[in-house]
Amino acid sequence: MNEQMFYYKDTLLSRMAVRLSFIMIVIICVIIIWLGITCEWPSPVEGRFSLTKGCRPYSITAQCRGEVSYLANINDTVRVDEPIAYMLGHGDYTTIVRLKHQLEDSDSNFIVEIQTNKFYGDLSVHINNYITAINEYKILSESKISDLNVRSNAEQIKSLREKRSNIMESIYRTEEESEILTNQSKQDSSLLSHGAITKFEAEKSKLLSIQKQTELLQLKSELTIIDKYISELMNDSKIIKTLKLEEIAKLENTIKTTYSELKEAVAEWFNRYELRTPICGILENPLRINNRQTVYVGTEIFRVLPVGDLVEGEIYFDASKSYGIKEGMSVKLILDDYDENDYGFLVGHIKDISSSIFKTNELSGYTCIVMVDLSNQSAFHAPLDFKHGMSGIVKFNIHQKSLWDKFRIWLLRKSST
Repeated sequence: MNEQMFYYKDTLLSRMAVRLSFIMIVIICVIIIWLGITCEWPSPVEGRFSLTKGCRPYSITAQCRGEVSYLANINDTVRVDEPIAYMLGHGDYTTIVRLKHQLEDSDSNFIVEIQTNKFYGDLSVHINNYITAINEYKILSESKISDLNVRSNAEQIKSLREKRSNIMESIYRTEEESEILTNQSKQDSSLLSHGAITKFEAEKSKLLSIQKQTELLQLKSELTIIDKYISELMNDSKIIKTLKLEEIAKLENTIKTTYSELKEAVAEWFNRYELRTPICGILENPLRINNRQTVYVGTEIFRVLPVGDLVEGEIYFDASKSYGIKEGMSVKLILDDYDENDYGFLVGHIKDISSSIFKTNELSGYTCIVMVDLSNQSAFHAPLDFKHGMSGIVKFNIHQKSLWDKFRIWLLRKSST
């Protein structure tokens, strides 16, 4: 008995182990298939780089002809995207800055109260269109004419319905009287045939019946006319309300359209007439241009000298890997003059990827700028003796397409051929 129990338990455990192993194998296969379909595997990319000192000045030039008005002074330390000057004569700068903030703060509400007694320059046309659309919307939405028409129709409908009620009562009464006179006429006709009454009395009874039926028909005709008039008044009120709502909707769309056009025009105004710093640094005035001096398109008004320990370089990489490279990506820079095992490596970030391809005898590829902050390099274990043009190997990872995507692309190519 004990041997049978032991054999039974051993067999049960063996079956459970087999089933558990099968389930585990299925789960692992599903995970592998899922990873193959969804995951984009990292792919290492190598290239060459060459470093140049990042403290070269950045030039800021005029985009149009006119007088320049300074918002910052020479030798001031400025931040990235800080306004430092604007061109006079194209609108009141302070007013347009306020307008820009108003538009940015009212995205959910397309109606902005704009001061009309200010100088907006190139923006005047867009502002006039926007204000006109708002005024037309307010006039229509606050107009009482359509409401008065609807109210007048409602009063007429009420009066007609009261009259209709009276006519209905008359119809009910006349129908009863007509039925009595009709029955009386039939009886008199029968009595006439038996000589119980005269012909005059029988014809008089028939005439009264006909008159009452005629009166009933007139009442019903008048009721039909009133019902038709009530229906026309109700349709007229409905049309008035619908037209007003449609006009309001059109004006709302016009407001949104002119609002978007005004917002785009304001952004274009700042791009054209306002000068901003592309980087943090110190302002220089190489041409010694005075405040409110007239300048021409392309005139260098300022230079910004970067501050800090930024180093700028140029990276070259294979064109076949370009699809996975994005601005802001971290890259690993191994200097030729510093062995990685002894000194470590630098970390930089990609910016300004080139849009055109370059070709050499050996390869074709793209270039991009890499920015390196020397003040924050925990992976580099030596003081860097910087030299212009230092070069080395750049390494970074890109995400390749998943196995499923590659298989799908292969099928598409096969089917197209």
